[in-house]
Amino acid sequence: KLGISVTLMTGAKELQADYEKKKKMTTVERLAYEYQGSTSVSDICKYVMDKNLGGKMDRMLQKQDDVLLEVKDIAQNGNELLVEVKDMNRKIDKVRDNEIIEMKNDIAEVKAALRAKGII
Repeated sequence: KLGISVTLMTGAKELQADYEKKKKMTTVERLAYEYQGSTSVSDICKYVMDKNLGGKMDRMLQKQDDVLLEVKDIAQNGNELLVEVKDMNRKIDKVRDNEIIEMKNDIAEVKAALRAKGII
């Protein structure tokens, strides 16, 4: 039991010392510490760029995928709407054609009646 307590206390002291050390560091020193001790500005910049750009690129690619899915959905809905419109146009054309035929028949009947009475 005592060995575990000593280990925990030692670990806690190391964490506290690490925290105090980081608090006193400048931003560049903190980045250098995170980048495993390198103090080269180019290494630190590369680390920061990789860290930031990697996440941003992943988010942008995910957004691009989301937009592509939305475009596919819109295209699919547009195709379905187009099919419905074409179907309605066919139905309207059929009704119009039937009405024209009826009107021609009615006119033929009127002409026949007028001829029978000698009007035309």
